[in-house]
Amino acid sequence: MAKPREEDFRDPADSIHASYWPDPADAIDTPADRLREVAASRDPGAILGHIRQEVDAQIAARIVAAFMLVLADLATDDKPALGIQCCLYAINRNPLSETQIARRFGVTRAAVSKRVVCFCERLRLPEARGMKRAEARQTYRQRQRKVARGRHRPKGAWRHDGILKGEVHEHQK
Repeated sequence: MAKPREEDFRDPADSIHASYWPDPADAIDTPADRLREVAASRDPGAILGHIRQEVDAQIAARIVAAFMLVLADLATDDKPALGIQCCLYAINRNPLSETQIARRFGVTRAAVSKRVVCFCERLRLPEARGMKRAEARQTYRQRQRKVARGRHRPKGAWRHDGILKGEVHEHQK
C-alpha cells in the first residue's frame, strides 16, 4: 500500500475542482419560489426587474440552443456556404431566391428548399417566404409516392424494394 500524500488530507474546497461543482442552493429554489420572494417585497421595480431577468435568461438560452444547432449542422455539412445561405433564407435575411441560391451552388432548387424547410422546422421558425405550408408539402409528398408506385416498370428490371429485402430479380432478355 502506498504512503498517503499531503494532497490526500487537504480540504476539497481548496481544490481547483471545487468551483465546478453545482451549487446545491440553486437546486432548492425554483423560479416560482424566487418570484414569490420578490413579490412578497411588494416593490414594483424589483418585481419587474426579476421578470425581465427571467425572460432575458430564457431568451438567451433559446438563442444559444439555436446557434448550437445551426453551427452543428454547418460543421457536418458538405457545403457549409450553401447551408449558411439556406439558413439566412429561412430567417428571411437573404435577398436571393431559392433558384438563385441553387444556381450559385450547382444544386437543384428542391435541394435548397429541403434545407430551408429543415432549418425552419428545427429552429421552430414560421415558413420562409415562398415556402409551402406543412400541410401542402405533406399532400405533395403523398401524391408523389402514389404516382411513383403507379409507374410502369419493365418486367425483370431491378426492383430496389426487393433488393433491400434480399430478393434479386434477374434481367430477362
